[in-house]
Amino acid sequence: MKIEIDLDDILGDENGAETLQESIRRQVIDSVTATIKKGVGQQIDAAVSSAISTNINDFLKQQMPSLLANIMDTQYEPVGRYGEKAQPTSFRQELVKVVIENMQYKRANYESDKNVFTKTVDAVIAENVASFKTDFNKKVDAEFTAAAMQYAQEALKKKLGIA
Repeated sequence: MKIEIDLDDILGDENGAETLQESIRRQVIDSVTATIKKGVGQQIDAAVSSAISTNINDFLKQQMPSLLANIMDTQYEPVGRYGEKAQPTSFRQELVKVVIENMQYKRANYESDKNVFTKTVDAVIAENVASFKTDFNKKVDAEFTAAAMQYAQEALKKKLGIA
């Protein structure tokens, strides 16, 4: 069996035959060009991302206080579920209103009905009561043990006639 390969068919283009040296040179140049383009593209992306991030951070540091002040004090009209308008208010007024409402101790039957203030007060009270209970029990136990020992000694002295 004899196999013949015509390099003109493999390496040839419309202008004629490409030599093996030209083919290797073209492939190496294409590979190096693609690698350089990819590396440069990544460097450009990193530099642009860094510049944008830095500029955004600087802008936020400069503009955020005035933006927050404007947001807090800008008046708006709340609209109800069915389109009814309420008294004009601001974010600051609504925030104060919600804080005042939630800073009231309200007893509730279920834990989910309690607000944060009530839960916090209940937790502090429970912790203090548990601490008091532990200390109280230690003192009662010590007094009881001392009184029981005293009674036992006196009873033993009476039985032995030492008293």
